[in-house]
Formats: sequence, structure tokens, C-alpha cells
Amino acid sequence: MALVAFDTQQVVEDLEKAGVLTSHARAISFVIRKSHEAVDVATKRDLDDLHRDIDARFGKTDTAIAEVRKDLSAAIAEVRKDMDVQFEQVDKRFDQSEKRFDKLESKFDRIQWFLYAATLGLLFKEQITRLLGI
Repeated sequence: MALVAFDTQQVVEDLEKAGVLTSHARAISFVIRKSHEAVDVATKRDLDDLHRDIDARFGKTDTAIAEVRKDLSAAIAEVRKDMDVQFEQVDKRFDQSEKRFDKLESKFDRIQWFLYAATLGLLFKEQITRLLGI
């Protein structure tokens, strides 16, 4: 921050012209100078500089956020593509499994009818042999 210019010699001379003793004028000048040094006051220029710095940082931050959003959007799109491919593969596997289950179901139906026929044959063995004359 900028320091306010303070000419201690000029203050001493001005006080002496006003009738203040030199020792008192020097003491007053010293106290005023110390008070100026102790106070850390922001000037309008300091605030303007700070404002520009903040604007620049926000600009950089906005740019960085936009880049991250762009990167994330691209990554999300890529993940979605991968997921679509994977889902298609899973759908194909389900279709294949469904076809195999259909084949198994038809085989089980044939086995079931064979078992019915065998069971009926065993139950009616005597009647069948009599009918056929065996």
C-alpha cells in the first residue's frame, strides 16, 4: 500500500513560524510521523489495484471452470458411449440365453411326454400285452 508523503522538516518550520518552540515542533512532527507510519490505510489506488487483481483472478477461475466443464462433458460422453456398448452386449447375451432356454424348454416338453408315455406303458402293461396278443 502506498504511504502518504510527510515532510517532517516542513512541519517543524511551519510550527516554528506559528510560534511553537523548536523542541515542541520537533516532538509534534515526530508524533505525527509515527502516527502515519503506524496506520496502514488503503488508498483509492490500492483499492483499484486490488479490484483489478480480483477481477483477473475471477477471470482465470471462470476460464478454468469452463475448461473443467468441457473436459467433464467429454468424459461423460465417452462413458455413456462405453455404457451403451456394454448394454448392447448384455442385451445380446440375454437374447442368446433366452434362445437357449427356449430350446431347453422344448427338450423338456419332449422328455415330459416321453415320461408320460413310459409311465402309462408301465401302468397299462398287462392291458397292452393282452390287446396286442403278446
